Amino acid sequence: MFFAARQALIVFILTASLFFWARADGPVSSPATLNPAVQTILTQADDAYSNRSDSSRARLALELYEKACLDNSASVEARWKTAQAAWWVAEQTESSKEKISIYEAGMKLANEAIALDPNSAEAHFWLGTLQGSYGEVRGVLKSLFLVKPIRREMETVLKLNPSYDGGAASRVLGVVDYKVPGFAGGDKKRALERLDTAFALDPRNPFNVYYLAEYYSIVGKVDKEREYLKQLRELTAPVSMLPDLVMMQKKGDALSKKIK
Repeated sequence: MFFAARQALIVFILTASLFFWARADGPVSSPATLNPAVQTILTQADDAYSNRSDSSRARLALELYEKACLDNSASVEARWKTAQAAWWVAEQTESSKEKISIYEAGMKLANEAIALDPNSAEAHFWLGTLQGSYGEVRGVLKSLFLVKPIRREMETVLKLNPSYDGGAASRVLGVVDYKVPGFAGGDKKRALERLDTAFALDPRNPFNVYYLAEYYSIVGKVDKEREYLKQLRELTAPVSMLPDLVMMQKKGDALSKKIK
């Protein structure tokens, strides 16, 4: 009996020691569990966002995602989805001042999501995307200070999940490379490599197709521009991506009108 008690004590001490050293490397945390009320809000927000072509539904989605963030201070999903919805709503907004305000709110929540989960590819992607769109509204030359942060976020996405959203991080890096002047680190050859990488991962992604067309427009290769604009016009998409397809096809139509 004494021997059994002694063995039990040794096992307890070893177990406690292992737990201590596990804690010494960093806090042991478990993902936050959403309460049913917050999950209901997120489901409603997802439903509204699926109909984001309707601006009123897109804004409703944004409001609901924001509410989910308030109701659960530890929800990473609510935060990156709010950032995503903020980007969409801002893209459809005419006022530059309002765009900037929405982008800034989205960036704040994306940063909060990253603080909660540094390994969230979604949070890093939407932070970098919002930074890029924010910079475009302010003007590229006025926003060169954002180039390094955007690249850092997209490189992080590539490390976490290189195929995320059809190669979206490679695509954004390519867009940055052809929009930023060479003196500030832009590189059109590298831009094409990155855009091709994204296209190879998902040739039916309307963003991948459009930005290749825009790239060829900028470098003056009209035949290639026409080729990708034709692909874009002929694309079909699942219901979940129809709003994205429609938006990018409209951008493609506007780009095609500039061809001489």
